Amino acid sequence: MTDPASVARRRVSVHEAGHAVAAVVLGATVRISALDAPEHPERAGHTALRSVPPGALAPITYAGPWAEARLRAGRRPTERELHAVLRGSGHLDEAALCASGQSVEARSVVPLVDRCWISVLAVADVIERRGAATHDDVCAALGLPDGDRGGLGSVTLAMIRSGAAPATFSVALGGP
Repeated sequence: MTDPASVARRRVSVHEAGHAVAAVVLGATVRISALDAPEHPERAGHTALRSVPPGALAPITYAGPWAEARLRAGRRPTERELHAVLRGSGHLDEAALCASGQSVEARSVVPLVDRCWISVLAVADVIERRGAATHDDVCAALGLPDGDRGGLGSVTLAMIRSGAAPATFSVALGGP
């Protein structure tokens, strides 16, 4: 049986990874996505961003608790399961969503997190192992060949935003 501290650490890692993956896909830059106190995994983590595009903050905020609720449920969570995470997790996401007045609009990120679930879990693994993940870690988990700095990575992000799941397609530049 897994100890409660390990379960809590995994939940927080997946929660923060949900924020981080959604942030990169929606055009923000992740400064860090981390456990706040690795020696106390029951405490919340945090994800610090920069360059957040207009309108992206609510979906990025929603992605964290939704990813955690999905992990807890073992499938797509119900609204009740999501609200249980928002109420009981100690995260500030519910207050942030209420303040933005955009919780309904934020639900648009659910299909994105579903498509990127393997990437969310990969970033969570990095957070659990090292205590934190960087923007480059998120780009690697999404399979962005050159990060998100143009070129194939930008094309890959466009494909993900348009409905493709990471690693289900390949992008190549060149002629016929």
